[in-house]
Amino acid sequence: MAMVEPVWLEDGRAELTVVAFDSQGLLAAISGLLVVHGVEILNGHAFTLEVPGGPSRCVDTFKVRLPEGCNWDVLWSRYHGDLIEFVEASAAGKREEALSVLTEQVARSVSRVPMSAEVCSRWKSTSITRLPMK
Repeated sequence: MAMVEPVWLEDGRAELTVVAFDSQGLLAAISGLLVVHGVEILNGHAFTLEVPGGPSRCVDTFKVRLPEGCNWDVLWSRYHGDLIEFVEASAAGKREEALSVLTEQVARSVSRVPMSAEVCSRWKSTSITRLPMK
Protein backbone atom coordinates (compact mmCIF):
# COMPACT_ATOMS: atom_id res chain seq x y z
CA MET A 1 0.00 0.00 0.00
CA ALA A 2 1.32 3.44 -0.92
CA MET A 3 -0.57 6.67 -1.44
CA VAL A 4 1.01 9.47 -3.48
CA GLU A 5 -0.47 12.97 -3.25
CA PRO A 6 1.20 15.69 -5.34
CA VAL A 7 0.07 19.31 -4.93
CA TRP A 8 0.99 21.94 -7.54
CA LEU A 9 2.74 24.96 -6.04
CA GLU A 10 4.14 27.48 -8.52
CA ASP A 11 7.23 28.08 -10.62
CA GLY A 12 7.44 24.41 -11.65
CA ARG A 13 7.38 23.18 -8.06
CA ALA A 14 5.15 20.77 -6.17
CA GLU A 15 4.74 19.31 -2.71
CA LEU A 16 4.59 15.53 -2.66
CA THR A 17 3.27 13.47 0.23
CA VAL A 18 3.74 9.71 0.33
CA VAL A 19 1.95 7.60 2.94
CA ALA A 20 2.71 3.89 3.18
CA PHE A 21 3.38 0.96 5.46
CA ASP A 22 7.07 1.39 6.17
CA SER A 23 9.65 -1.12 5.07
CA GLN A 24 13.40 -1.28 4.71
CA GLY A 25 14.49 0.61 1.62
CA LEU A 26 11.22 2.49 1.17
CA LEU A 27 12.69 5.98 1.62
CA ALA A 28 15.43 5.08 -0.87
CA ALA A 29 12.76 3.97 -3.33
CA ILE A 30 10.61 7.07 -2.81
CA SER A 31 13.50 9.48 -3.34
CA GLY A 32 15.29 7.38 -5.95
CA LEU A 33 12.19 7.15 -8.11
CA LEU A 34 11.85 10.93 -7.98
CA VAL A 35 15.35 11.17 -9.47
CA VAL A 36 14.54 8.53 -12.08
CA HIS A 37 11.50 10.57 -13.17
CA GLY A 38 13.60 13.74 -13.47
CA VAL A 39 12.15 15.39 -10.36
CA GLU A 40 14.59 17.46 -8.29
CA ILE A 41 14.16 17.14 -4.51
CA LEU A 42 14.44 20.61 -2.96
CA ASN A 43 13.81 19.45 0.63
CA GLY A 44 11.83 16.87 2.51
CA HIS A 45 10.77 15.36 5.80
CA ALA A 46 10.51 11.63 6.48
CA PHE A 47 8.40 10.50 9.42
CA THR A 48 7.99 6.94 10.67
CA LEU A 49 5.37 6.01 13.24
CA GLU A 50 5.83 2.75 15.11
CA VAL A 51 2.47 1.07 15.75
CA PRO A 52 2.36 -1.49 18.59
CA GLY A 53 1.18 -4.82 17.21
CA GLY A 54 1.13 -3.60 13.62
CA PRO A 55 3.30 -2.43 10.78
CA SER A 56 4.95 0.98 11.13
CA ARG A 57 3.73 3.78 8.89
CA CYS A 58 5.67 6.43 7.02
CA VAL A 59 4.52 9.87 6.02
CA ASP A 60 7.13 11.52 3.83
CA THR A 61 6.79 14.98 2.34
CA PHE A 62 8.98 16.57 -0.28
CA LYS A 63 9.16 19.94 -1.97
CA VAL A 64 10.24 19.20 -5.52
CA ARG A 65 11.00 20.93 -8.81
CA LEU A 66 9.38 19.29 -11.81
CA PRO A 67 11.14 18.62 -15.11
CA GLU A 68 10.41 21.30 -17.73
CA GLY A 69 7.52 20.50 -20.00
CA CYS A 70 6.38 17.44 -18.06
CA ASN A 71 2.79 16.26 -18.19
CA TRP A 72 1.55 16.39 -14.57
CA ASP A 73 -0.84 13.44 -14.80
CA VAL A 74 1.58 11.20 -16.71
CA LEU A 75 4.49 12.00 -14.37
CA TRP A 76 2.64 11.19 -11.15
CA SER A 77 0.81 8.19 -12.59
CA ARG A 78 4.11 6.62 -13.69
CA TYR A 79 5.82 7.53 -10.42
CA HIS A 80 2.99 5.97 -8.37
CA GLY A 81 3.02 2.84 -10.52
CA ASP A 82 6.78 2.43 -10.08
CA LEU A 83 6.48 2.94 -6.32
CA ILE A 84 3.72 0.33 -6.09
CA GLU A 85 5.94 -2.10 -8.03
CA PHE A 86 8.70 -1.57 -5.46
CA VAL A 87 6.31 -2.01 -2.50
CA GLU A 88 4.86 -5.19 -4.00
CA ALA A 89 8.32 -6.60 -4.78
CA SER A 90 9.40 -5.89 -1.21
CA ALA A 91 6.29 -7.58 0.18
CA ALA A 92 7.02 -10.61 -2.04
CA GLY A 93 10.53 -10.95 -0.59
CA LYS A 94 12.30 -9.40 -3.60
CA ARG A 95 13.44 -6.16 -1.93
CA GLU A 96 17.15 -6.59 -2.72
CA GLU A 97 16.41 -7.26 -6.39
CA ALA A 98 14.07 -4.23 -6.56
CA LEU A 99 16.69 -2.00 -4.87
CA SER A 100 19.34 -3.24 -7.30
CA VAL A 101 17.16 -2.33 -10.29
CA LEU A 102 16.36 1.05 -8.74
CA THR A 103 20.06 1.73 -8.09
CA GLU A 104 20.84 1.12 -11.76
CA GLN A 105 17.99 3.42 -12.82
CA VAL A 106 19.18 6.19 -10.48
CA ALA A 107 22.77 5.82 -11.69
CA ARG A 108 21.61 6.36 -15.28
CA SER A 109 19.51 9.39 -14.24
CA VAL A 110 21.65 11.07 -11.59
CA SER A 111 23.65 13.30 -13.92
CA ARG A 112 20.46 15.20 -14.82
CA VAL A 113 19.56 16.30 -11.27
CA PRO A 114 21.83 18.11 -8.77
CA MET A 115 21.42 16.64 -5.27
CA SER A 116 22.56 17.21 -1.70
CA ALA A 117 21.40 15.87 1.64
CA GLU A 118 21.80 17.02 5.21
CA VAL A 119 20.67 14.80 8.07
CA CYS A 120 19.43 16.48 11.21
CA SER A 121 19.05 14.43 14.39
CA ARG A 122 18.13 17.23 16.80
CA TRP A 123 14.56 15.99 17.18
CA LYS A 124 14.21 12.55 18.77
CA SER A 125 11.31 10.37 19.86
CA THR A 126 10.95 6.75 20.90
CA SER A 127 8.00 6.21 18.55
CA ILE A 128 8.74 8.48 15.58
CA THR A 129 11.81 8.94 13.43
CA ARG A 130 12.13 12.31 11.67
CA LEU A 131 14.67 12.86 8.92
CA PRO A 132 14.67 16.36 7.38
CA MET A 133 16.53 16.62 4.08
CA LYS A 134 17.82 19.63 2.20
